[in-house]
Amino acid sequence: MIYSTVRIVATDGKEISVGTGFLVLRKISEDKGLLYIATNKHVVGDYQIGQFRFCATGKDGNPIDNQHIIVKINDLQQRCIYYPNDSVDLCFIDIMNEIEEARNAGHELFFRGITEELFINANLEQHMTAIEDVVMIGYPEGFCDEKNNKPVVRKGLTATSVDTDYNGKKEFMIDIACFHGSSGSPVFIETTGLGQKVNNESLTLGVKTSYCLAGIVHAMVIKNQNGDIKVKDVPTAKALYSETEIPLNLGYVIKAQRIRELMDIAFDQRNRTINTSNS
Repeated sequence: MIYSTVRIVATDGKEISVGTGFLVLRKISEDKGLLYIATNKHVVGDYQIGQFRFCATGKDGNPIDNQHIIVKINDLQQRCIYYPNDSVDLCFIDIMNEIEEARNAGHELFFRGITEELFINANLEQHMTAIEDVVMIGYPEGFCDEKNNKPVVRKGLTATSVDTDYNGKKEFMIDIACFHGSSGSPVFIETTGLGQKVNNESLTLGVKTSYCLAGIVHAMVIKNQNGDIKVKDVPTAKALYSETEIPLNLGYVIKAQRIRELMDIAFDQRNRTINTSNS
C-alpha cells in the first residue's frame, strides 16, 4: 500500500494544487495491464502540468528509497479520464507513456498497482460491522518522508456503515482528520483474525492482518466561525484553507465501486497497455 501512493503536484505556472493519488491496475494478460493514478477531479482542476515522484528500482528488483525519479506530464488534462457524473469527484491520470519512456531511458520506477482483487466487494461489505478500522495513506499538508519518498499513514474508524450508501450516494464517512493534501487518499479497511501457515508439514496459527481498498477521500466536514457546519472538497492549496474554519475530523469517501466503474470506462477507451511484469 505504501508504494501504491504518489504525491501529485499540479500547476498552471502560477497556482499550485497538491494532493494524493494512488496507482490502480487492471490486468489484461499475464504481463500486460492498464495502469492509472486515481485521484479527485478537484486535485487536477484545470491545470496542464502534473509532477509525480517515484522511487527507483535496484538491480535486485527492490526499491531504492532514497533514489528518486521525477515524472512530469505537460498535457495533464489530455491524460485525465473523468467519471462521467459530475457529482462524483473521481478521475484517472494516464501515466503509462511516461513509465515506458523512463524504462526505455534505463530508469525503472518502483511502484505497486492496486488490483481489483484488493477492492472491497459486495460480499465483504455485507460482513462489515458499523464500526471498522480504516487506514488512510496520503500527504496531509503535503507532508511526506522526503528522503525516502514515503507517504503519511493515518488510522481511524468508519463513521458510517460501509455497506450502506450515505445520504443515498456511493459514499461513507470516516473518523480521520483530513487536511490540505489529503484529497485522493486511498482508504483501506483493516481486519485482523487468525491465519494459518504450513511449514515443514506443521500447521501454525497466528494473528493475521489483511486490507482491502474501500474507497478514496474527496471531502471533509468543517465548522466556520459562525458555527455553521459545511461539507467541502479537501483543499489542495493552503491559501484556500481559512484559519476560521475548523475541521471536525470527518472525511467523505467515494466507494471503491466507483473506482471499478471508472476502470471499466478506461478499459473501453484504452489505446495502449503497459508491461506489468516488473510492477
